[in-house]
Amino acid sequence: MNLHESILLAQKVLEEERVSPTVRYMLREPVVGAFAPAALALAEKGRHPRTVCERPGIHRFTSENFELLAGFYAELADSDKSRFVDVLASRIMDGRAYRNASNDVVGTGSWNHCTSELPLITEFLVRQKQVAALLAALPKAPIRPGLTLLLLQLEEMIALDLTLLSDSDYGTLREAVSSLLPTVDALNQQGRISDTKESNTRYHLVRELPPLCHSIAEMCRKAMFLRLKTARGSEANTEIQSDREQVHSFLEKLRFSRLLVASLEQAERSYREASNAFEYKECMSHLRSFLEDLHKEACVLVHARRGDVLPASWGKAIAYLVKEGVITKSEEEFVTSLYRLVSDTGVHPLGAEREYARLMRNMSIEYGLLFLARLDKWLAIP
Repeated sequence: MNLHESILLAQKVLEEERVSPTVRYMLREPVVGAFAPAALALAEKGRHPRTVCERPGIHRFTSENFELLAGFYAELADSDKSRFVDVLASRIMDGRAYRNASNDVVGTGSWNHCTSELPLITEFLVRQKQVAALLAALPKAPIRPGLTLLLLQLEEMIALDLTLLSDSDYGTLREAVSSLLPTVDALNQQGRISDTKESNTRYHLVRELPPLCHSIAEMCRKAMFLRLKTARGSEANTEIQSDREQVHSFLEKLRFSRLLVASLEQAERSYREASNAFEYKECMSHLRSFLEDLHKEACVLVHARRGDVLPASWGKAIAYLVKEGVITKSEEEFVTSLYRLVSDTGVHPLGAEREYARLMRNMSIEYGLLFLARLDKWLAIP
């Protein structure tokens, strides 16, 4: 599919989204016990500021039209993707990007009487890692109901998944929403107009937008604090850090490949810098490579002493290490289960993506230390 075709199809999707919105957040699991606050978080729409969930991953985003846009985007050549993004982002600066969903003249222009494609565009830009395009367009957005709905969607995103934006994004977003306030105030100072619908639209805009802007600014501050709290809580586990350093020492001592060392380093970097589910999956992918290559390269060391057929696959490598007495049968069962869990990046039954990635990262490090210590002792036996 070429760029022109993708843009034409995207425009049809956005026109449909304006009439019949598909953007929605919902709970991943039924509400029970401690998860009850997660259901309450969904009901806060329209209140300012909203509660920022400290534990992301309980809610999931769904939108049929998002899937269509993402499909068009994925089929484009890399050189055309930036143009596709620009076309979508330009809608943010279009004052007509909304629709009054009812004939209620009094409610004309109010957020709960309007629909728009801008929430979908917001989700698309953020989830496709094109936040810069969103933040560049936002200060230029006209003061119209589409902007109100866009900001409400940003509130929803921050409240339910604070990992979608980085600290830098939050800082820029605070500045962007604050820059809208003087324009809203200027609109409020304008004289009366005779058009009833337009007069009501202005009334709702100047009433709804300032609390929204202040709300998002406060939620950005809260989200940055919670991200800091989570990061420091993870870094405070000095035992894990110490064990990871010991893993590095063993890898260097036993002359494992630099590529294997790099895979563990990249897994750690991906984990610390991740801000959404896709980036946590990248961390998991590096952990999988580390576990797989750790055992394959260990087989080369063992083979140099014992001979036999050098295994090439993961399963045969583990069986070979058991046969030669490097690991026990119970340890084989453990690492096979760990490897399967790390490989399963599509389903995170333990909750939030970061929690799942942290567990797999910690277990991979601790197992790696146990395995390398055992291998070192095995190689030291005459």
